[in-house]
Amino acid sequence: MIKRIKLKLADRISVTFVIFFLIIMFFCGFFVVNFFNFQNKNNNKISYEKKMVEINDFLNKVSSFSEKYNTITLEFNPKIENQSVVYSKPFEPGIEKYEYIIRIRNAKNYDEIALNTFTSKNTGKVNDVKKDISEVNKLIGKNKINKNHPIHYKKNGHIYDVIRISRNIGGNVFDVYIVKDVTGDITIIKTLILLFLLYTLLSLAIIVFMTNILTSKILKPVNSIIKTASSISTNDLTVRINNTNTGDELETLINIINNMLERLNIAFDNQSKFISDVSHELRTPLAIIKGYAELMKRHGSSTNDLINESVDLIINESMNMKNLVDKLLFLAKGDANTVKINIETFDSVGFINQVYTDALFFAKDHEIVIDRNEKYTILADRSLLLQAIRTMIENSVKYSPKGSSIYVNSSYDQEKKEAVISIKDEGIGIDKKYFDKIFERFYRVDESRTKDTGGTGLGLSIVKKIISIHSGSVEVKSEINKGSEFILHIPSKIHKEKS
Repeated sequence: MIKRIKLKLADRISVTFVIFFLIIMFFCGFFVVNFFNFQNKNNNKISYEKKMVEINDFLNKVSSFSEKYNTITLEFNPKIENQSVVYSKPFEPGIEKYEYIIRIRNAKNYDEIALNTFTSKNTGKVNDVKKDISEVNKLIGKNKINKNHPIHYKKNGHIYDVIRISRNIGGNVFDVYIVKDVTGDITIIKTLILLFLLYTLLSLAIIVFMTNILTSKILKPVNSIIKTASSISTNDLTVRINNTNTGDELETLINIINNMLERLNIAFDNQSKFISDVSHELRTPLAIIKGYAELMKRHGSSTNDLINESVDLIINESMNMKNLVDKLLFLAKGDANTVKINIETFDSVGFINQVYTDALFFAKDHEIVIDRNEKYTILADRSLLLQAIRTMIENSVKYSPKGSSIYVNSSYDQEKKEAVISIKDEGIGIDKKYFDKIFERFYRVDESRTKDTGGTGLGLSIVKKIISIHSGSVEVKSEINKGSEFILHIPSKIHKEKS
Protein backbone atom coordinates (compact mmCIF):
# COMPACT_ATOMS: atom_id res chain seq x y z
CA MET A 1 0.00 0.00 0.00
CA ILE A 2 1.38 3.38 -1.01
CA LYS A 3 1.91 5.68 1.96
CA ARG A 4 0.37 9.07 1.50
CA ILE A 5 2.84 11.92 1.64
CA LYS A 6 1.85 14.60 4.14
CA LEU A 7 2.65 18.14 3.06
CA LYS A 8 2.32 21.42 4.87
CA LEU A 9 -0.30 23.85 3.61
CA ALA A 10 2.39 26.11 2.08
CA ASP A 11 3.92 23.13 0.24
CA ARG A 12 0.50 22.03 -1.03
CA ILE A 13 -0.18 25.52 -2.35
CA SER A 14 3.23 25.61 -4.07
CA VAL A 15 2.79 22.16 -5.60
CA THR A 16 -0.73 23.09 -6.78
CA PHE A 17 0.54 26.27 -8.43
CA VAL A 18 3.41 24.40 -10.10
CA ILE A 19 1.16 21.64 -11.44
CA PHE A 20 -1.40 24.18 -12.64
CA PHE A 21 1.33 26.22 -14.32
CA LEU A 22 2.84 23.14 -16.03
CA ILE A 23 -0.58 22.09 -17.32
CA ILE A 24 -1.20 25.56 -18.75
CA MET A 25 2.28 25.72 -20.30
CA PHE A 26 1.86 22.24 -21.79
CA PHE A 27 -1.41 23.12 -23.48
CA CYS A 28 -0.10 26.52 -24.60
CA GLY A 29 3.05 24.95 -26.05
CA PHE A 30 1.06 22.16 -27.65
CA PHE A 31 -1.30 24.69 -29.22
CA VAL A 32 1.44 27.08 -30.45
CA VAL A 33 3.64 24.35 -31.97
CA ASN A 34 0.75 22.55 -33.60
CA PHE A 35 -0.75 25.81 -34.85
CA PHE A 36 2.59 26.82 -36.42
CA ASN A 37 3.04 23.34 -37.90
CA PHE A 38 -0.53 23.36 -39.24
CA GLN A 39 -0.07 26.78 -40.82
CA ASN A 40 3.21 25.71 -42.41
CA LYS A 41 1.73 22.51 -43.80
CA ASN A 42 -1.33 24.36 -45.04
CA ASN A 43 0.82 26.94 -46.84
CA ASN A 44 2.91 24.16 -48.39
CA LYS A 45 -0.25 22.34 -49.43
CA ILE A 46 -1.57 25.43 -51.23
CA SER A 47 1.82 25.91 -52.91
CA TYR A 48 1.98 22.24 -53.93
CA GLU A 49 -1.50 22.43 -55.43
CA LYS A 50 -0.49 25.44 -57.54
CA LYS A 51 2.59 23.62 -58.73
CA MET A 52 0.58 20.54 -59.57
CA VAL A 53 -1.77 22.65 -61.70
CA GLU A 54 1.24 24.21 -63.44
CA ILE A 55 2.87 20.84 -64.13
CA ASN A 56 -0.40 19.30 -65.34
CA ASP A 57 -0.78 22.22 -67.76
CA PHE A 58 2.71 21.55 -69.09
CA LEU A 59 2.03 17.81 -69.49
CA ASN A 60 -1.22 18.63 -71.30
CA LYS A 61 0.75 20.65 -73.81
CA VAL A 62 3.25 17.82 -74.27
CA SER A 63 0.39 15.34 -74.74
CA SER A 64 -1.36 17.60 -77.27
CA PHE A 65 1.89 18.09 -79.22
CA SER A 66 2.49 14.29 -79.20
CA GLU A 67 -0.97 13.52 -80.55
CA LYS A 68 -0.70 16.14 -83.27
CA TYR A 69 2.79 15.29 -84.52
CA ASN A 70 3.09 11.71 -83.28
CA THR A 71 6.40 12.52 -81.62
CA ILE A 72 7.73 13.80 -78.30
CA THR A 73 10.29 16.53 -78.19
CA LEU A 74 11.69 17.92 -74.96
CA GLU A 75 14.47 20.44 -74.63
CA PHE A 76 15.64 20.28 -71.06
CA ASN A 77 19.39 20.30 -71.65
CA PRO A 78 21.14 22.78 -69.41
CA LYS A 79 23.35 25.54 -70.79
CA ILE A 80 26.35 27.15 -69.18
CA GLU A 81 26.52 30.92 -69.30
CA ASN A 82 29.33 32.74 -67.46
CA GLN A 83 30.03 29.61 -65.43
CA SER A 84 26.41 29.52 -64.25
CA VAL A 85 23.92 26.76 -64.91
CA VAL A 86 20.86 27.96 -66.85
CA TYR A 87 17.83 25.84 -67.78
CA SER A 88 14.82 26.30 -69.89
CA LYS A 89 12.01 26.72 -67.37
CA PRO A 90 8.81 24.87 -68.10
CA PHE A 91 8.15 25.10 -64.30
CA GLU A 92 8.75 28.25 -62.30
CA PRO A 93 10.71 27.51 -59.11
CA GLY A 94 9.13 30.50 -57.29
CA ILE A 95 10.19 31.72 -53.88
CA GLU A 96 9.79 28.17 -52.45
CA LYS A 97 12.88 27.03 -54.41
CA TYR A 98 11.40 23.79 -55.67
CA GLU A 99 13.46 21.16 -57.42
CA TYR A 100 11.89 19.06 -60.17
CA ILE A 101 12.81 15.70 -61.63
CA ILE A 102 11.16 14.22 -64.70
CA ARG A 103 11.50 10.50 -65.31
CA ILE A 104 10.32 9.29 -68.73
CA ARG A 105 9.75 5.52 -68.82
CA ASN A 106 8.83 3.04 -71.51
CA ALA A 107 9.19 -0.70 -71.92
CA LYS A 108 12.90 -0.45 -72.77
CA ASN A 109 14.45 2.26 -70.65
CA TYR A 110 13.93 5.52 -68.75
CA ASP A 111 15.58 8.90 -68.56
CA GLU A 112 15.85 11.28 -65.62
CA ILE A 113 16.11 15.04 -66.02
CA ALA A 114 16.61 17.68 -63.29
CA LEU A 115 14.85 20.97 -63.83
CA ASN A 116 15.20 24.30 -62.04
CA THR A 117 17.53 22.86 -59.45
CA PHE A 118 18.80 26.39 -58.91
CA THR A 119 17.11 29.69 -59.55
CA SER A 120 18.69 32.23 -61.81
CA LYS A 121 20.13 33.98 -58.78
CA ASN A 122 22.11 30.91 -57.70
CA THR A 123 25.39 29.79 -59.25
CA GLY A 124 26.90 26.34 -59.52
CA LYS A 125 28.90 23.91 -61.67
CA VAL A 126 27.60 21.30 -64.12
CA ASN A 127 29.22 18.64 -61.93
CA ASP A 128 27.13 19.90 -59.00
CA VAL A 129 23.98 19.44 -61.09
CA LYS A 130 24.98 15.88 -61.97
CA LYS A 131 25.68 15.19 -58.34
CA ASP A 132 22.26 16.61 -57.42
CA ILE A 133 20.57 14.33 -59.98
CA SER A 134 22.45 11.35 -58.55
CA GLU A 135 21.25 12.13 -55.03
CA VAL A 136 17.68 12.60 -56.24
CA ASN A 137 17.84 9.18 -57.97
CA LYS A 138 18.58 7.64 -54.61
CA LEU A 139 15.60 9.52 -53.16
CA ILE A 140 13.33 8.22 -55.94
CA GLY A 141 14.61 4.69 -55.34
CA LYS A 142 12.61 4.63 -52.12
CA ASN A 143 9.50 3.76 -54.03
CA LYS A 144 6.75 4.62 -51.49
CA ILE A 145 5.46 8.04 -52.47
CA ASN A 146 1.79 9.04 -52.44
CA LYS A 147 0.44 11.00 -55.32
CA ASN A 148 -1.15 13.97 -53.57
CA HIS A 149 0.57 13.98 -50.16
CA PRO A 150 4.20 14.96 -49.63
CA ILE A 151 6.37 12.47 -47.78
CA HIS A 152 9.56 13.32 -45.87
CA TYR A 153 12.84 11.96 -47.14
CA LYS A 154 16.26 12.61 -45.64
CA LYS A 155 19.29 13.28 -47.79
CA ASN A 156 22.71 14.52 -46.62
CA GLY A 157 21.31 15.90 -43.36
CA HIS A 158 18.43 17.58 -45.16
CA ILE A 159 14.74 16.73 -45.12
CA TYR A 160 12.72 16.93 -48.34
CA ASP A 161 9.03 16.85 -49.21
CA VAL A 162 8.36 14.87 -52.40
CA ILE A 163 5.17 14.69 -54.51
CA ARG A 164 4.77 12.68 -57.72
CA ILE A 165 2.63 13.46 -60.77
CA SER A 166 2.35 10.73 -63.46
CA ARG A 167 1.00 10.94 -67.02
CA ASN A 168 1.02 8.43 -69.94
CA ILE A 169 1.89 10.24 -73.18
CA GLY A 170 2.33 8.29 -76.41
CA GLY A 171 3.13 5.03 -74.63
CA ASN A 172 5.66 6.76 -72.38
CA VAL A 173 5.07 7.37 -68.69
CA PHE A 174 6.04 10.82 -67.46
CA ASP A 175 6.80 10.86 -63.72
CA VAL A 176 7.26 14.41 -62.47
CA TYR A 177 8.65 14.71 -58.93
CA ILE A 178 8.35 17.97 -56.98
CA VAL A 179 11.09 18.16 -54.37
CA LYS A 180 11.31 20.81 -51.67
CA ASP A 181 13.86 21.19 -48.89
CA VAL A 182 11.86 21.62 -45.62
CA THR A 183 14.83 21.34 -43.29
CA GLY A 184 14.52 25.02 -42.36
CA ASP A 185 10.84 24.70 -41.43
CA ILE A 186 11.48 21.66 -39.23
CA THR A 187 14.49 23.37 -37.65
CA ILE A 188 12.29 26.37 -36.78
CA ILE A 189 9.73 24.09 -35.10
CA LYS A 190 12.43 22.26 -33.12
CA THR A 191 13.97 25.59 -32.10
CA LEU A 192 10.54 26.84 -31.06
CA ILE A 193 10.01 23.74 -28.89
CA LEU A 194 13.46 24.12 -27.32
CA LEU A 195 12.90 27.81 -26.57
CA PHE A 196 9.51 27.00 -25.12
CA LEU A 197 11.03 24.36 -22.83
CA LEU A 198 13.73 26.79 -21.68
CA TYR A 199 11.09 29.46 -21.06
CA THR A 200 9.00 26.94 -19.11
CA LEU A 201 11.93 25.96 -16.89
CA LEU A 202 12.83 29.59 -16.25
CA SER A 203 9.21 30.49 -15.52
CA LEU A 204 8.90 27.44 -13.28
CA ALA A 205 11.84 28.59 -11.19
CA ILE A 206 10.32 32.07 -10.89
CA ILE A 207 6.89 30.60 -10.02
CA VAL A 208 8.38 28.41 -7.25
CA PHE A 209 10.31 31.38 -5.83
CA MET A 210 7.34 33.77 -5.95
CA THR A 211 4.93 31.12 -4.60
CA ASN A 212 7.12 30.55 -1.56
CA ILE A 213 7.16 34.29 -0.86
CA LEU A 214 3.42 34.71 -1.41
CA THR A 215 2.40 31.64 0.61
CA SER A 216 4.56 32.71 3.54
CA LYS A 217 2.88 36.12 3.42
CA ILE A 218 -0.63 34.73 2.94
CA LEU A 219 -0.23 32.11 5.66
CA LYS A 220 1.24 34.54 8.17
CA PRO A 221 -2.23 35.16 9.73
CA VAL A 222 -2.81 31.37 9.78
CA ASN A 223 0.43 30.87 11.70
CA SER A 224 -0.72 33.62 14.06
CA ILE A 225 -4.02 31.75 14.53
CA ILE A 226 -2.13 28.52 15.28
CA LYS A 227 0.16 30.27 17.76
CA THR A 228 -2.73 32.00 19.53
CA ALA A 229 -4.95 28.91 19.54
CA SER A 230 -2.17 26.82 21.07
CA SER A 231 -1.89 29.28 23.95
CA ILE A 232 -5.61 29.06 24.81
CA SER A 233 -6.62 26.91 27.77
CA THR A 234 -9.64 26.53 30.03
CA ASN A 235 -7.80 28.66 32.59
CA ASP A 236 -7.56 31.60 30.19
CA LEU A 237 -10.18 32.07 27.47
CA THR A 238 -9.63 35.81 27.23
CA VAL A 239 -6.94 35.50 24.54
CA ARG A 240 -8.07 36.75 21.13
CA ILE A 241 -6.50 36.54 17.67
CA ASN A 242 -5.44 39.85 16.18
CA ASN A 243 -7.71 40.81 13.28
CA THR A 244 -6.09 41.29 9.86
CA ASN A 245 -8.73 43.78 8.62
CA THR A 246 -8.17 42.51 5.08
CA GLY A 247 -11.81 41.78 4.30
CA ASP A 248 -10.98 38.26 3.08
CA GLU A 249 -11.81 34.73 4.23
CA LEU A 250 -9.02 34.79 6.82
CA GLU A 251 -10.59 37.79 8.52
CA THR A 252 -13.91 35.92 8.52
CA LEU A 253 -12.21 32.86 10.03
CA ILE A 254 -10.53 34.98 12.72
CA ASN A 255 -13.86 36.63 13.59
CA ILE A 256 -15.55 33.22 13.81
CA ILE A 257 -12.80 31.86 16.09
CA ASN A 258 -12.85 34.96 18.29
CA ASN A 259 -16.65 34.77 18.53
CA MET A 260 -16.39 31.08 19.38
CA LEU A 261 -13.84 31.88 22.11
CA GLU A 262 -16.17 34.57 23.43
CA ARG A 263 -19.05 32.09 23.55
CA LEU A 264 -16.85 29.48 25.20
CA ASN A 265 -15.69 32.04 27.74
CA ILE A 266 -19.30 32.96 28.51
CA ALA A 267 -20.25 29.29 28.65
CA PHE A 268 -17.44 28.49 31.10
CA ASP A 269 -18.35 31.54 33.18
CA ASN A 270 -22.00 30.47 33.18
CA GLN A 271 -20.97 26.94 34.08
CA SER A 272 -18.87 28.20 36.98
CA LYS A 273 -21.69 30.50 38.08
CA PHE A 274 -24.20 27.67 37.68
CA ILE A 275 -22.13 25.34 39.85
CA SER A 276 -21.66 28.10 42.40
CA ASP A 277 -25.39 28.89 42.41
CA VAL A 278 -26.38 25.23 42.72
CA SER A 279 -23.92 24.79 45.56
CA HIS A 280 -25.34 27.88 47.21
CA GLU A 281 -28.92 26.75 46.80
CA LEU A 282 -28.20 23.25 48.12
CA ARG A 283 -26.00 24.44 50.98
CA THR A 284 -28.86 26.11 52.86
CA PRO A 285 -31.30 23.14 53.00
CA LEU A 286 -28.42 20.75 53.70
CA ALA A 287 -27.25 22.97 56.57
CA ILE A 288 -30.77 23.07 58.01
CA ILE A 289 -31.17 19.30 57.70
CA LYS A 290 -27.75 18.78 59.30
CA GLY A 291 -28.52 21.24 62.12
CA TYR A 292 -31.82 19.65 63.07
CA ALA A 293 -30.37 16.15 62.77
CA GLU A 294 -27.60 17.10 65.22
CA LEU A 295 -30.18 18.72 67.51
CA MET A 296 -32.18 15.52 67.55
CA LYS A 297 -29.02 13.53 68.26
CA ARG A 298 -28.05 15.71 71.22
CA HIS A 299 -31.47 15.80 72.90
CA GLY A 300 -32.63 12.35 71.86
CA SER A 301 -36.32 11.69 72.33
CA SER A 302 -36.72 13.84 75.49
CA THR A 303 -39.05 16.29 73.80
CA ASN A 304 -41.66 15.08 71.31
CA ASP A 305 -42.40 18.63 70.16
CA LEU A 306 -38.73 19.18 69.27
CA ILE A 307 -38.61 15.91 67.37
CA ASN A 308 -41.76 16.67 65.43
CA GLU A 309 -40.57 20.19 64.59
CA SER A 310 -37.19 18.89 63.47
CA VAL A 311 -38.72 16.17 61.33
CA ASP A 312 -41.12 18.62 59.73
CA LEU A 313 -38.31 21.01 58.88
CA ILE A 314 -36.13 18.20 57.53
CA ILE A 315 -39.00 17.01 55.35
CA ASN A 316 -39.68 20.57 54.17
CA GLU A 317 -36.06 21.21 53.24
CA SER A 318 -35.84 17.81 51.57
CA MET A 319 -38.82 18.79 49.44
CA ASN A 320 -37.11 22.08 48.59
CA MET A 321 -34.02 20.16 47.50
CA LYS A 322 -36.15 17.77 45.44
CA ASN A 323 -37.92 20.71 43.85
CA LEU A 324 -34.59 22.31 42.98
CA VAL A 325 -33.20 19.07 41.55
CA ASP A 326 -36.40 18.52 39.52
CA LYS A 327 -36.12 22.02 38.05
CA LEU A 328 -32.45 21.56 37.20
CA LEU A 329 -33.20 18.18 35.65
CA PHE A 330 -35.98 19.71 33.53
CA LEU A 331 -33.67 22.47 32.28
CA ALA A 332 -30.94 19.93 31.53
CA LYS A 333 -33.38 17.83 29.50
CA GLY A 334 -34.55 20.99 27.74
CA ASP A 335 -30.97 21.83 26.78
CA ALA A 336 -30.55 18.31 25.42
CA ASN A 337 -33.95 18.42 23.66
CA THR A 338 -35.05 15.29 25.51
CA VAL A 339 -38.11 16.68 27.31
CA LYS A 340 -41.07 14.40 26.67
CA ILE A 341 -44.06 16.45 25.52
CA ASN A 342 -47.63 15.39 24.86
CA ILE A 343 -49.17 17.79 22.32
CA GLU A 344 -52.94 17.83 22.47
CA THR A 345 -55.85 20.12 21.73
CA PHE A 346 -57.92 21.51 24.58
CA ASP A 347 -60.43 24.26 25.29
CA SER A 348 -58.89 27.58 26.35
CA VAL A 349 -61.78 28.66 28.61
CA GLY A 350 -61.66 25.48 30.70
CA PHE A 351 -57.86 25.71 30.85
CA ILE A 352 -57.85 29.32 32.13
CA ASN A 353 -60.57 28.46 34.65
CA GLN A 354 -58.30 25.68 35.96
CA VAL A 355 -55.45 28.21 36.24
CA TYR A 356 -57.76 30.49 38.23
CA THR A 357 -58.89 27.70 40.57
CA ASP A 358 -55.31 26.53 41.25
CA ALA A 359 -54.12 30.09 41.89
CA LEU A 360 -56.71 30.59 44.61
CA PHE A 361 -54.86 28.06 46.78
CA PHE A 362 -51.32 29.54 46.58
CA ALA A 363 -52.26 33.23 46.10
CA LYS A 364 -54.65 33.64 49.04
CA ASP A 365 -53.28 37.10 49.87
CA HIS A 366 -53.89 38.39 46.33
CA GLU A 367 -56.94 38.85 44.14
CA ILE A 368 -56.86 36.79 40.93
CA VAL A 369 -58.81 38.57 38.17
CA ILE A 370 -59.64 37.13 34.75
CA ASP A 371 -59.94 40.20 32.52
CA ARG A 372 -60.40 38.39 29.23
CA ASN A 373 -61.03 34.75 28.42
CA GLU A 374 -61.77 34.20 24.74
CA LYS A 375 -62.92 30.83 23.54
CA TYR A 376 -60.47 29.04 21.22
CA THR A 377 -58.65 25.71 20.99
CA ILE A 378 -55.07 25.46 22.30
CA LEU A 379 -52.56 23.09 20.69
CA ALA A 380 -49.90 22.35 23.34
CA ASP A 381 -48.72 20.15 26.18
CA ARG A 382 -51.39 20.98 28.77
CA SER A 383 -49.37 20.10 31.89
CA LEU A 384 -46.24 21.99 30.77
CA LEU A 385 -48.24 25.08 29.79
CA LEU A 386 -50.08 24.95 33.12
CA GLN A 387 -46.72 24.73 34.91
CA ALA A 388 -45.44 27.82 33.06
CA ILE A 389 -48.50 29.94 33.89
CA ARG A 390 -48.50 28.82 37.53
CA THR A 391 -44.83 29.79 37.78
CA MET A 392 -45.56 33.27 36.42
CA ILE A 393 -48.44 33.74 38.89
CA GLU A 394 -46.19 32.55 41.74
CA ASN A 395 -43.59 35.07 40.61
CA SER A 396 -46.20 37.84 40.64
CA VAL A 397 -47.25 36.81 44.14
CA LYS A 398 -43.65 37.07 45.40
CA TYR A 399 -42.96 40.51 43.97
CA SER A 400 -46.28 42.29 44.52
CA PRO A 401 -47.77 43.51 47.82
CA LYS A 402 -50.46 41.61 49.65
CA GLY A 403 -53.96 42.61 48.69
CA SER A 404 -52.95 43.65 45.17
CA SER A 405 -54.51 42.16 42.05
CA ILE A 406 -53.06 39.72 39.53
CA TYR A 407 -54.73 39.83 36.11
CA VAL A 408 -55.02 36.87 33.74
CA ASN A 409 -55.85 37.47 30.06
CA SER A 410 -56.37 34.89 27.32
CA SER A 411 -57.01 35.66 23.62
CA TYR A 412 -56.29 34.39 20.12
CA ASP A 413 -54.38 36.43 17.51
CA GLN A 414 -56.13 35.52 14.27
CA GLU A 415 -53.53 37.27 12.11
CA LYS A 416 -50.48 35.60 13.70
CA LYS A 417 -52.30 32.32 14.37
CA GLU A 418 -51.20 32.16 18.00
CA ALA A 419 -52.61 31.94 21.49
CA VAL A 420 -51.77 34.93 23.71
CA ILE A 421 -51.87 34.45 27.50
CA SER A 422 -50.66 37.19 29.85
CA ILE A 423 -50.13 37.54 33.61
CA LYS A 424 -50.05 41.09 34.95
CA ASP A 425 -49.36 42.24 38.51
CA GLU A 426 -49.14 45.47 40.51
CA GLY A 427 -45.74 44.73 42.01
CA ILE A 428 -42.35 46.44 42.25
CA GLY A 429 -41.65 46.20 38.53
CA ILE A 430 -38.41 45.50 36.67
CA ASP A 431 -35.98 47.90 35.05
CA LYS A 432 -35.77 47.44 31.25
CA LYS A 433 -32.03 46.81 31.42
CA TYR A 434 -32.76 43.53 33.24
CA PHE A 435 -35.32 42.19 30.75
CA ASP A 436 -32.86 39.83 29.04
CA LYS A 437 -31.14 38.71 32.27
CA ILE A 438 -34.23 37.73 34.28
CA PHE A 439 -34.55 34.55 32.20
CA GLU A 440 -31.02 33.43 33.11
CA ARG A 441 -30.75 30.60 35.60
CA PHE A 442 -30.42 31.69 39.25
CA TYR A 443 -30.46 35.33 38.21
CA ARG A 444 -32.17 37.78 40.54
CA VAL A 445 -32.42 41.51 40.11
CA ASP A 446 -31.53 41.73 43.82
CA GLU A 447 -27.86 40.75 43.67
CA SER A 448 -27.71 40.36 47.43
CA ARG A 449 -29.64 37.12 46.86
CA THR A 450 -31.75 37.44 50.00
CA LYS A 451 -34.31 34.83 50.79
CA ASP A 452 -37.09 37.29 51.53
CA THR A 453 -39.10 36.18 48.52
CA GLY A 454 -37.97 32.57 48.57
CA GLY A 455 -37.61 30.48 45.42
CA THR A 456 -34.60 29.24 43.51
CA GLY A 457 -34.22 31.78 40.71
CA LEU A 458 -35.10 29.10 38.14
CA GLY A 459 -38.77 29.90 37.60
CA LEU A 460 -38.54 32.23 34.60
CA SER A 461 -35.83 30.07 33.06
CA ILE A 462 -38.25 27.14 33.12
CA VAL A 463 -41.07 29.31 31.72
CA LYS A 464 -38.92 30.35 28.79
CA LYS A 465 -37.78 26.76 28.17
CA ILE A 466 -41.37 25.48 28.16
CA ILE A 467 -42.53 28.15 25.71
CA SER A 468 -39.44 27.56 23.53
CA ILE A 469 -40.34 23.86 23.35
CA HIS A 470 -43.66 25.02 21.88
CA SER A 471 -41.82 27.28 19.38
CA GLY A 472 -43.27 30.30 21.16
CA SER A 473 -41.88 33.39 22.87
CA VAL A 474 -42.15 35.32 26.13
CA GLU A 475 -42.69 39.08 26.07
CA VAL A 476 -42.01 41.33 29.08
CA LYS A 477 -43.58 44.70 29.85
CA SER A 478 -42.67 46.41 33.10
CA GLU A 479 -41.99 49.72 34.84
CA ILE A 480 -40.51 50.35 38.24
CA ASN A 481 -43.23 50.49 40.94
CA LYS A 482 -45.95 50.02 38.31
CA GLY A 483 -45.96 46.28 38.03
CA SER A 484 -44.94 43.73 35.39
CA GLU A 485 -46.70 41.86 32.61
CA PHE A 486 -45.47 38.57 31.11
CA ILE A 487 -47.07 37.64 27.80
CA LEU A 488 -46.90 34.13 26.35
CA HIS A 489 -47.14 33.75 22.55
CA ILE A 490 -47.93 30.14 21.59
CA PRO A 491 -48.21 29.33 17.84
CA SER A 492 -51.27 27.30 16.87
CA LYS A 493 -52.95 26.41 13.58
CA ILE A 494 -56.28 25.99 15.36
CA HIS A 495 -58.58 28.94 14.64
CA LYS A 496 -60.52 30.89 17.22
CA GLU A 497 -63.93 29.37 17.85
CA LYS A 498 -66.99 31.42 17.12
CA SER A 499 -69.01 32.24 20.23
